Amino acid sequence: MEEKRYRWFYETIVVMKNVGEVKLVILKERINSRNCKFLVSGDTSIDGLKVFEYYKKRWSIEVFYRDG
Repeated sequence: MEEKRYRWFYETIVVMKNVGEVKLVILKERINSRNCKFLVSGDTSIDGLKVFEYYKKRWSIEVFYRDG
């Protein structure tokens, strides 16, 4: 499977109802694209790129268990 390349990245801290403060990372393949991926982390102290790295590692685990 080919790895997607994201060209636009935005990170911020938001407050989610019944959850509290979270780090929100938004990814787009192209700046003008309407399709986005939203990543959320409960650890607001880490960098948005680190959230994305964890997502990439975790996704392969999720796919393995789904296929298994």
